[in-house]
Amino acid sequence: MSRSLPIPAGRGSIIKRIFVPPQPPASPEAAEGEVANGHINNENIPPPLKDELVIDQLSAVQIKPSHDALKKESDDLKVQIRQIQDALDTLLRIQQRSVDASLYNKANELQEDISMKRFDLRVAQIHLSAINAQASD
Repeated sequence: MSRSLPIPAGRGSIIKRIFVPPQPPASPEAAEGEVANGHINNENIPPPLKDELVIDQLSAVQIKPSHDALKKESDDLKVQIRQIQDALDTLLRIQQRSVDASLYNKANELQEDISMKRFDLRVAQIHLSAINAQASD
């Protein structure tokens, strides 16, 4: 099933890097030994990890364009959602007029278009949610 889905255009390949935890800065006292005055030197213990991104020089080149691309795609989807919503509202008004004028065949034909627009709207909203989840920091 997933093989039949189209690959989004405009997205470059993602470079995978091995995770390296952040290292504390090297101090000249660390070379003398770990124990000073009977106490363990805690400067060599890496800081605890937090819920944040650590951006090094190699990944900074890739992160900024990726974030900008996600932002642009999010804006495009918001415009598309507004257009679909306007088209859906128009179809619903036309269908209501057709029912009021006893044009039931036309109302039934419009129902199929309304269902397709609702589906398109839901797909765009789900896509926007996925983009926003990726872009949130």
